[in-house]
Amino acid sequence: FHFAYKANAPEDRLLKIGDFVLSLSMPYSAGVFFLVMKLKPPKIIRHLFPSLIWEIDDPEGVFLTFDDGPTPGITEWILAMLEKYDAKATFFVLGKNVEAYPDLFRRIVDAGHKVGNHTYSHQKGWGMSLERYIEDVDFANDLIHSELFRPPYARITPAQARALSQRY
Repeated sequence: FHFAYKANAPEDRLLKIGDFVLSLSMPYSAGVFFLVMKLKPPKIIRHLFPSLIWEIDDPEGVFLTFDDGPTPGITEWILAMLEKYDAKATFFVLGKNVEAYPDLFRRIVDAGHKVGNHTYSHQKGWGMSLERYIEDVDFANDLIHSELFRPPYARITPAQARALSQRY
């Protein structure tokens, strides 16, 4: 899951909606700690993927997203924290985890959170053929049933993005 915590940050270091975020994960006790850096997406990346959402003009909003679940132990804790603070989030889930933990996936949906497709097996898009990648995404969507998609590792080829833009 991608989780970033920021407290007492100077105003110029606060993340804004639409900022391109690089997160580096490292083990931290029972969970995961992420170092978050504020970056702007390079123009060439925005040019290669013009149909992708790069910015959302909502100065009041904060969008919470969690990847790679559902994961026993972690997902329950996240759901409890979201409920405690009356917050909603989007969970980009893996098909193989939905298949392994259907009750946990159902808890996410029943709590009113959005779910998105994060592929079935969390493969890197750059290392797969177009056909195999699309099959992996479609297989996951047979379980997830969502129009939202986020590629694992934020890696996807232009051909894969074009093919998926017809579905998501």
